[in-house]
Amino acid sequence: MKSRTFFLLVIGWLLAILTSQAQDFQLIDSIGFGPITQVSIDRQNHIYMANEAGEINKYDTDGKLLVTFSPTKPATITLLEAWQGIRVFVYYNDFQEYLLLDRFLTPTQPIKLAAELAFAKLTTLAADDNIWVIDEADYSLKKWDAVQRRILVETPFSFLSQFPELEVNYIREYQNLLFIIDYQSGVLVFDNLGNYLKTMDYKNLTYLNFSGDQMYFLNNQHLQLVNIYNGELLEISLPMKDKFNQALLTRNRLILIADHYFKIYLRTE
Repeated sequence: MKSRTFFLLVIGWLLAILTSQAQDFQLIDSIGFGPITQVSIDRQNHIYMANEAGEINKYDTDGKLLVTFSPTKPATITLLEAWQGIRVFVYYNDFQEYLLLDRFLTPTQPIKLAAELAFAKLTTLAADDNIWVIDEADYSLKKWDAVQRRILVETPFSFLSQFPELEVNYIREYQNLLFIIDYQSGVLVFDNLGNYLKTMDYKNLTYLNFSGDQMYFLNNQHLQLVNIYNGELLEISLPMKDKFNQALLTRNRLILIADHYFKIYLRTE
């Protein structure tokens, strides 16, 4: 009897955290651009696509091209983050510098990282206007004040014994939490002071996006949405057979990105 009760409890728990939602998708447009290397979306649901030369196109949710940024020195963008909308963050690993673009994609002067940041593998904009840095030279997470040119927070990854070696490929601050993708370990979550909180067990990811209290990503023919606070998982089945690499989500749009094009779908429940 105890074994049967335990089995039913486990099944109930699995059903509670893993749900599937059917949705209908209607293709709005298919747009050629690429090779696509970085994508992002802002609070107004504008879509940003970057190619290998560092050119960035900004589209509306129907696929209309609004504006283009063409860099003075072509280079592959390491990280593109448009969430704030009024400022688009563009980081170049090769140059160890970043740009801030306004809503018309007009750039500031490139901002060089400080010498004390020996080699910043990844950087992103923090909510307090400072810069989060993954410093590969001393294997640490840092928050850097670009105005006063000083390090505010430093968390050596070597202090986290469960991560003897990280293969980091994405970083993003969202809702006062910092999310770092490690290809082998999963999604590492830190608070806004750089303190490690937990690891979400989703391995082999190369990107994340966020909507409300959920992070989302593609997994085979499914869009998986995971609540960042309680871990509840929602799966949306995708009928498309194309080989898509990433997804962007709005209230009524699904944008699926391949190597040389992206498709915009109207989605209804």
